[in-house]
Amino acid sequence: MSSGYLYDSVTLQHFAVANSLDLLRSVHASAGEPRWTEQVRREVQNGTNRLLSDAHCRAVLDFTWLAEPVSGDAVETLRLRAVLGDGTDSDDHLGEAESIVVARSLRAIFVTDDGPAYDFAAHRSNLGPSYVQDACTILWTAASMRLIDEPGIERFHHAVFDAQRTMRCRCRFWPGGKSLDDQMRTLRWR
Repeated sequence: MSSGYLYDSVTLQHFAVANSLDLLRSVHASAGEPRWTEQVRREVQNGTNRLLSDAHCRAVLDFTWLAEPVSGDAVETLRLRAVLGDGTDSDDHLGEAESIVVARSLRAIFVTDDGPAYDFAAHRSNLGPSYVQDACTILWTAASMRLIDEPGIERFHHAVFDAQRTMRCRCRFWPGGKSLDDQMRTLRWR
């Protein structure tokens, strides 16, 4: 049983770009307090210093629905960052690493659109696939709750794409993406 949701900065920024942060509040109204980590907040704060991300990072910081950030074990976070990273001492992947550490300890669902972090959390982090989601999964959950329709899901994907961001999914709504059915047809004819 999950103890709530833990968000990565990538996904939070996607919802901000698509003006859909309130959709998260509606989807998770009964799912307990939403969380994010201190490193994720720091990543979002750093994004306010960049021209392309300033507006949506400020929207995330102003989104008072998110609980106060939590911190994970620093040593475990740094070890995991080294696994997720490219071997340098940069701060890249600190937010994802701390999120995975905290999600494991809380048995929370980790929501990320960072492909390597998603794959690691789903397959090698003791979380497992049922404890990892991405923005598209959240959108389809919202659709099942009748909070968004298919045109709204498509607008969300296009807003993220137009902001020069990328989503983990490549569903039929991703601009230039192929649906799973299209991909299967292509494979059958090879």
